[in-house]
Amino acid sequence: MPNFLARSLTFSILNISTKVFATFLCAPFSCSSLLFLSNRSVFLLDTLCKFPEVFSIFARRSLESIGVSVIGGASGFWGDASLATAQLLNGNDLDFIVYDYLAEITMAILGRLRAKDPEQGFAVDFITGAMVPNLAEIARQKISIISNAGGVNPLACATALRAEIEKQGLDLKVAVVTGDDLMEQIVALADAAPKDMFTDAEFPVREKIGSANAYLGAFPIARALDAGADIIVTGRVVDSAVTLGACIHEFGWGAQDYDALASGSLAGHIIECGPQVCGGNFTDWDGIDGDIADIGYPVASVSKDGSFDVSKPGGTAGRVSVGTVAEQMLYEIGDPQAY
Repeated sequence: MPNFLARSLTFSILNISTKVFATFLCAPFSCSSLLFLSNRSVFLLDTLCKFPEVFSIFARRSLESIGVSVIGGASGFWGDASLATAQLLNGNDLDFIVYDYLAEITMAILGRLRAKDPEQGFAVDFITGAMVPNLAEIARQKISIISNAGGVNPLACATALRAEIEKQGLDLKVAVVTGDDLMEQIVALADAAPKDMFTDAEFPVREKIGSANAYLGAFPIARALDAGADIIVTGRVVDSAVTLGACIHEFGWGAQDYDALASGSLAGHIIECGPQVCGGNFTDWDGIDGDIADIGYPVASVSKDGSFDVSKPGGTAGRVSVGTVAEQMLYEIGDPQAY
């Protein structure tokens, strides 16, 4: 089942992460070439020691192709560098900037914060570090923002964001995607006593559960964009959904467009960890260009057919190559032997 359809229950005291990929296989990195398989096409991409800043995941697109959505990935975890948003806003002609803040441990921490203060439970630095200094430029460039910074309290996150937008005198519409929080259903869930899907462990003691969330998909994000939202705040969604939701909105992909949705999901997984794909998670890290403190954040230029290019802003450190993209893809696959 594609990950955008999956609803995977997670509990803050457990470390559960379900990621579903489709139709991709990577040859060993020791080879001099990299092989990608999809349902319909096979492309062989020669590995280069020094690859240009732009790397195409699929074969070179026809210049006549139309409908490209440019998406910048500005956050790979809660606590990522606040400079990312300004870097991506600087001359990259973006349509979207997406932010991924959440992991299972993050949900546990945010759950504790909400327990102490019902107005907390979201990634505050999304507001203070990413949005406050950059809202005016975001509005000027008409870039849409999609972020799962809402954590366990997306409504409170949106309230804080709307207050800042009003303070700056801007006209930006904020939408919230909810429905992932299952704490109100925790008694019924405890009575059903499902077991851990990986370890078969028993359901945890109800009194010790700080948060319980379902992974939502990309279609609610697309609906919010369709309704005219400029900034979308979500709770727990699939990590790649912030990117896939933008693609569904831009290209009108439906729930049965599996090839396109798989490609859009892959694009999301490639850029969801921020600069990891730009050399931050690279085996040959000592050979990347420039000072890693100035590493670039990723940009995915996605086409309607699902093919996409990966790049980074000019003048930044790091590298985008067959190797860096392949290692990020491998990092996102739970069991590479299954593909």
